[in-house]
Amino acid sequence: MNSQILSRYVLKAWLGYLLGALLLFGGLLLIHETVNLTKGLLAERASFKWLPIFLSLAVPEVLGLVLPMAAIFAGLLGTQQLAQGSELVAAQGLGTGSRIFYKPWLVMSFGLVLLASLNAHVLIPASYKVQSGLRARLAEEAKQRFLRPGAPPIPLQGDPAQALWTSPEGQVHILEVNAKGVQHLVSDRVSWRWDASDGNQSTLNLRLDEVSGSYLPRDGSGAVQLRQAVQNISFPIKISTGQLPSTHYRNASTVQLWGMADAESRAELARRISLPLLAAGLLLMGIGLGYGHPRFQRGSGLSGGLGVMVLYYVVYRTLENRLISGNILMFWLILLLPLILVVLGYLNLSRRMRPHWTWEPPFRIDLTPVWKFFGKLESADKAGIVAAPSRASGILGAWSRRLWLRTWGGVLATLLLLHLLIEYSSVAGDLSANHRPLWEFFVYWFWRLPNFMITALPITFMLGTVLALSAATLSNEWVALRTGGVSLWQWIWRARAAWLTVLAGTFLLMNLAVPAGEVHVRQLQRRIFNRADRSASAKTWQYLGATGVLWYIEPEVRWGFPLKTPGSAPSVLLWRPGSLFSEGLSWGGFGLRQGPGTQELFPEASLMGTPVPEENSTMNLMRWQKWAYEPARATHLWARFLNWLAGPCLVLAVLPRAFPNPRSGRGGALAYALIGGLVFLGLQLLFNGAAQAGEIPAVWGALGPLLVALAAGATQLRHLRT
Repeated sequence: MNSQILSRYVLKAWLGYLLGALLLFGGLLLIHETVNLTKGLLAERASFKWLPIFLSLAVPEVLGLVLPMAAIFAGLLGTQQLAQGSELVAAQGLGTGSRIFYKPWLVMSFGLVLLASLNAHVLIPASYKVQSGLRARLAEEAKQRFLRPGAPPIPLQGDPAQALWTSPEGQVHILEVNAKGVQHLVSDRVSWRWDASDGNQSTLNLRLDEVSGSYLPRDGSGAVQLRQAVQNISFPIKISTGQLPSTHYRNASTVQLWGMADAESRAELARRISLPLLAAGLLLMGIGLGYGHPRFQRGSGLSGGLGVMVLYYVVYRTLENRLISGNILMFWLILLLPLILVVLGYLNLSRRMRPHWTWEPPFRIDLTPVWKFFGKLESADKAGIVAAPSRASGILGAWSRRLWLRTWGGVLATLLLLHLLIEYSSVAGDLSANHRPLWEFFVYWFWRLPNFMITALPITFMLGTVLALSAATLSNEWVALRTGGVSLWQWIWRARAAWLTVLAGTFLLMNLAVPAGEVHVRQLQRRIFNRADRSASAKTWQYLGATGVLWYIEPEVRWGFPLKTPGSAPSVLLWRPGSLFSEGLSWGGFGLRQGPGTQELFPEASLMGTPVPEENSTMNLMRWQKWAYEPARATHLWARFLNWLAGPCLVLAVLPRAFPNPRSGRGGALAYALIGGLVFLGLQLLFNGAAQAGEIPAVWGALGPLLVALAAGATQLRHLRT
């Protein structure tokens, strides 16, 4: 047989799965990146037009991260397909031997390493340089936003907690709460300066002249009236992209990195060299995992590939953290990791290509009594069905439920493992730096799951349904059902106990589990990161527009700042939970006096609780919206009401493509479903972000993507061929 023809045939099998894996994993990471960018834009009060710009700049780094993932799945699934179709047995019968794999592997590895190296050494540094320039334009918008007269107050990120408000008359109010006291300052003259010296973030510096105001110490020693010449405030612009933690040398060229000797530059250089080489090692490892004789084994499957990926990134992040901590020896170990994977992949493939033999365990556990017990139960169940013909229709329902739950569970397990990998890569450095145990990360990941499941469950619902329908089509079971007079709707309705349970669980998860999980996440973040949540400073400030007071919320007390002209209201308010009245410090005063009553400051009891939307019950969110309307909170509320319907809407959108031709396989149906799911998630993030920014009504943040999915399904129904 011509070796070139055979090599092209194997390469074609691998390339198809490589492109599919790039699309799947790249889309998932881009969705994760979109979530982070949306949070950053909302925290900076930036326009939503910046999202597609920064998202496009994230593509090079996402590509560098998903190429190794795609390589292992291309080798695994492509080789598994060849093995199951007996092409490998036929080729080996013609005397090809190991050449059937190693020559195509060398060709594909060369292309992957070349592409990944170009991306790591050229495209990623260039994208970070462009981001630095874009942050300067963001700062200009931030200046106009912060200093616009009459705009709502803006909480600032950082410590001490600060907020800024410009009155309709043009006075700039600085509201600050720190460990020693509280102050409310006012200035009539403001100037600003832009600082972009840090490669990872930029800073907008404001200078306020002729500042006056009040300072109230926490120790009760008496208020102080302040008058100072200058007050400086800095606003960090932290919007940037990247899945792995960024270093200070991301925008430096590789030639510059070679001339540096500090630990962080070594870590950046090791990342640029090792990740491209990793694709070759993982491709060979995937080939070995996917190879097997069709009569004896079918490869290690997706679980083996995911396990290798998770193990590699855990080891890699551990070594990188030790390198950043100052252990330069880790630099060479990181560079050796891809070579170690190549050796392990070669040994694994060589072992699998040997003649089949059955491994005998050193000891056996006799489970015969257990199987007999379950066999009796199954026999009794079958006897009951035969004895009661009225229950015979339940067989179709039971089979349909098992089929749907099996495919749904497989998709969910895959996404959970990917989420575990992403979460660990983002917190591994903090775990090592703050000496936190590994079990604490798993607790943190568990409480992060409810928030992740809000996005994952609609996708798993859609993919599980498509996989179930396509599997029944390819096995001709759907043909048998149609011959027996069962319609598509009757078949789907027979499995209602499974998918209705999942939908009900999704609704309960959004309205019950997420609020409880976010409380635990905030507590664990303080321990793992040794700091509060990066967005927590904005959430501890709450502006009650109905009363005109900006509150800073602490566990024991609340500090209030009436946003009014000096002299027309107290400078600072102090309210303690359970008190009937607040205490106020007047402008020019030197002590606290009785202020407005609790009922006047908090017309609704729920306003005395947490303002964080994710930690509030649905009923409390509705009460908050009545007295302190915010687009972000309203969007979150509508999402709880409507997002559980996303799964069925997605199924309707992709249903016409869920019944593949038995001769072509279900690859096309799965690819169509993946593309549809990624497009839906992208639309969901766009609508949601625009609604949170107040650019569209809040209800459209949740309803818009659902209507688009329904419209897409309605227009495609004419193509439905079952």
